[in-house]
Amino acid sequence: MTGGATMGGKKFVDDHSDQDFMELAIRNIRDQLGIRGDPLDVRVSRAYNAIPQYNLGHSDARDEARRVLREQTPWVSIAGSAYDGVGLNDCIMSGYKAADKYLGNAYLAGEI
Repeated sequence: MTGGATMGGKKFVDDHSDQDFMELAIRNIRDQLGIRGDPLDVRVSRAYNAIPQYNLGHSDARDEARRVLREQTPWVSIAGSAYDGVGLNDCIMSGYKAADKYLGNAYLAGEI
């Protein structure tokens, strides 16, 4: 996966050819995984708006919401892709942390 908001968003995707993306992906795989052979098959798919991006200040607003909830309604917690990451693993961990807050696992809940 290549592109996204950190690489200039739609303009980045539109300004580069399929060949550019293939070369970039192969270079990244070689650098990060140490794979040196040539791929047997390469396909480029352009998925605009595929992964949501949080707005600037999102983490501050989320942290403030959690602070207010902790002070005013400590039995309520927020979790999920709107708060701690949009990937499946992020969502699962967010749920674990919310549940662990009530089960007493301060480490996993991120409190220590």
